[in-house]
Order: sequence, then C-alpha cells, then structure tokens
Amino acid sequence: MNQTYKETGKGLSGYEIKKLIPQLKKEYEWLSLAYSSCLQQVCLNLGVAFNNFFERRTRIS
Repeated sequence: MNQTYKETGKGLSGYEIKKLIPQLKKEYEWLSLAYSSCLQQVCLNLGVAFNNFFERRTRIS
C-alpha cells in the first residue's frame, strides 16, 4: 500500500483495499476469523475517513 503511494503519489481507495482482502487473508491468517463482509465494509469506511480527513472535512487537526 505504501508502495502504491510512492509510485503514484496517491493512496489506495477503499475499493482498491477491499480487492486486496483475499491476498491479505493468506498473509495474515487472523483475518480469516472475521466475516468477509465486515472486512469489506471496514475498507470502504476507511477510504471515506481518509478522504474526509485529507480534504479537510473533519474537525481533527
């Protein structure tokens, strides 16, 4: 994920992270303990949170 930012200057979207879940489950077995739908929703929520933060739509500084 850091590699993408270094190469393109942009991070991954929530949707792009969501597509990595199967690969990440193979790398980190503990991810298999959670339902896939939960992991997918977390990825989408994370994408929205990052967008809001970097577009300064949040009150966090």
